[in-house]
Amino acid sequence: MKKDLGILKAFYNNASKQWHNIACHNIGHIAWASKISVDDQGPKYRRDIATFEVDAVKFKAQFKGNVVNLGSKFTSQQLTKMFYPRSGGRMTFKWPKDRQFRINGYLTVRIQQAAVNVQCSQHLR
Repeated sequence: MKKDLGILKAFYNNASKQWHNIACHNIGHIAWASKISVDDQGPKYRRDIATFEVDAVKFKAQFKGNVVNLGSKFTSQQLTKMFYPRSGGRMTFKWPKDRQFRINGYLTVRIQQAAVNVQCSQHLR
């Protein structure tokens, strides 16, 4: 209990020292935001989206990159089977030891459309 209290006090002292100044709370800025809208025809959902750019100086040391935490709900075998549902195919997925799956690259509109076209042509056969 005393050890836990010591850890809590150290955390409090560190947070108080680094966050007492309101300017320290600024971690970035809105880079883009759409107009807020409400779905009048359907269930009245509100759409309010934006992108946020963080201050690199404040995050660079801790930033891991674009990763997804795979969590502990599924075993590595279960997730691998989900990623490769067809047996006999070549599997390239390597289970990350820290469960932090790195996202590399991105899909362009052209690649996404090509995938949709392939799926549609296979469906029509």
